[in-house]
Amino acid sequence: MRPASAHPRPAAGQLWLTRPDPGFPDNLPAGIRTDDPVRLILLEAGTGNLKGHRLHLAAPIIENPAMAGPDDLILPKEVLGHRVAVAAGMACTVLQDGLDRCRGCLPPAWLSSLQAFQEGLLNHASPPANVQTGLPYLDEHDVRYLAHRKLADGLAYLQEPVLAWAEACGTFGKALAPPITARALREVMGRCWKRVQGWCKAAGEAAAWAPPEPGVVYAAGPERRAIYPVVRLGPDGSRRIIARAEESIPLPRDDASWRLAPPVKAIANKLFAILPSDSGLPLGYGRVNDRGARLSLTELFSKKFPPDVVLVIIND
Repeated sequence: MRPASAHPRPAAGQLWLTRPDPGFPDNLPAGIRTDDPVRLILLEAGTGNLKGHRLHLAAPIIENPAMAGPDDLILPKEVLGHRVAVAAGMACTVLQDGLDRCRGCLPPAWLSSLQAFQEGLLNHASPPANVQTGLPYLDEHDVRYLAHRKLADGLAYLQEPVLAWAEACGTFGKALAPPITARALREVMGRCWKRVQGWCKAAGEAAAWAPPEPGVVYAAGPERRAIYPVVRLGPDGSRRIIARAEESIPLPRDDASWRLAPPVKAIANKLFAILPSDSGLPLGYGRVNDRGARLSLTELFSKKFPPDVVLVIIND
């Protein structure tokens, strides 16, 4: 690992210690902090800006490589002096305010491998031949899987300020470039999906969304339009279908939209994510209008969609 300068400008490949308190702005709720700050590897620097606050894409370090899973890249001991894993599958957007001290920078070859590995995860591609990952999880009770759930929950002190800033600026989609938004949403929805999986496991159900029931079709013309469930997640991981959205402009159009009849005022102006029915990986996101009657797509991350998708309210 190459040593860092005294006051380095954040750059890809750097290893940073994070602050226990990520530095909320004065006009937003405080109190989000941790007693166990994580170390991060920056994958991309300067990915966005929220009113003077720079954003970076980073992946947390797993100090014990025995806890590595299939989405984690294990670094050889020559890089940091001992073996660790980089949780590339948990890459998230962080504010520069949350970074504390830079401890060095990955060799260029390993930075390239890490970036290629992380990009492959987003595209569901096989990992490069020159990297080592953890083994697949045995099940949801695998100690490594549980350790990742704990790490995901522990990253809230870094993620909450990003989402709070973006929401306060009213530029959730505009301030974050589409690939960064995809990663930030993946982190949020990943945590939600793990709660749902745990809830389904305890209830003896399959960890999947109930398919939408047949509904009234309001579209004119002979062609029946698709009906998708609109879901809210409870804090205990429970999920509830609160409405069924009729497809107005079909996917995979970038301006796809859905309408509700009658409107659901409880979700007016909320953000929603599009998910496959069997995964927590977001395919896109959008916003509900101020009457709770139409869900309009803001960003689409993929042109390939499975037959069954759900629309999940993400900022309750």
